[in-house]
Amino acid sequence: MSPIRQFRQINDLIQTVQLKVAHKRPDFLIYDYEQVSHEGFAQLSAYRQHYFEITFEITEGCHLKVDQFDLPAAENRLTFLSPHRLLTLQTASSTPADRPHQGYGILFGPEFIQTDSQHPGFLRDFPFFHPLNLPAVSLQKNEVGYFKDIIYKIQYEYEHDSTFSQDIIRNYLNILFFKAKEQYQKAPNLSNPVSREQAIYQEFERLVQKHFLEFNTVKAYADKLYVSSKHLSETVKKVSGQNALQIIHSAQLNYAKALLLQTSKNVSEIAYELNFENPDYFSIFFKRLTGQSPLQFRIS
Repeated sequence: MSPIRQFRQINDLIQTVQLKVAHKRPDFLIYDYEQVSHEGFAQLSAYRQHYFEITFEITEGCHLKVDQFDLPAAENRLTFLSPHRLLTLQTASSTPADRPHQGYGILFGPEFIQTDSQHPGFLRDFPFFHPLNLPAVSLQKNEVGYFKDIIYKIQYEYEHDSTFSQDIIRNYLNILFFKAKEQYQKAPNLSNPVSREQAIYQEFERLVQKHFLEFNTVKAYADKLYVSSKHLSETVKKVSGQNALQIIHSAQLNYAKALLLQTSKNVSEIAYELNFENPDYFSIFFKRLTGQSPLQFRIS
């Protein structure tokens, strides 16, 4: 059975995949795919990282699975991974051996861009980082040069590491985020002010995505938000049309589906990882929400 690796620090990934790059900062790294050890990446199976990751695929190279999203190998693609998403990577067999895979990777911690990685405002501004959204942005050929230029400038600042390089890189990243947002069709309407009810709902959603492996009751989240369970349930229902427990169950279900699709964990292991009392209860829960048993879903 392939374990799910947990990369808490950027350096953990560097050591595991034998990335041939100078790591100058603990909270930021940019590398060219020419610096990648393919033997190191070949051993990598499913993993979750505790930092942000951006990949810029210039040539077709990697087949990615991010949570429930399947991203076949494609050229001219940006992928934005927020912390804690479940990722598997497969090298595309269609890439000719004599044509090196071209692209870049950027890794950075929330502290580098000075934001909570699951803050509602940040996730609203850049929806490709939201854990429930598709994390990929496809670029037209005439747009690739613009993003290459931003990447080159970030790489230059990283390599020269001058007094203001961190601030300069941070600003280039923001330019990259906003330009990518222009291409992202799911970007929400940001013109409406956020009401108190909307703020409660967004904070609830953020907490669910962060803690769904630990907490599975409305009361647990209501306590963290310093509101009553009734008030939280009514607010969530009013804003989203779903009740609070449905959102908690949806987060659990999405993660269970990802484990079934991306790992060889058995039903019992998945049930206990999701903190269900026993596998039978988990199977009943899964079938009630999907119409299939976990094993039927895995082979379908």
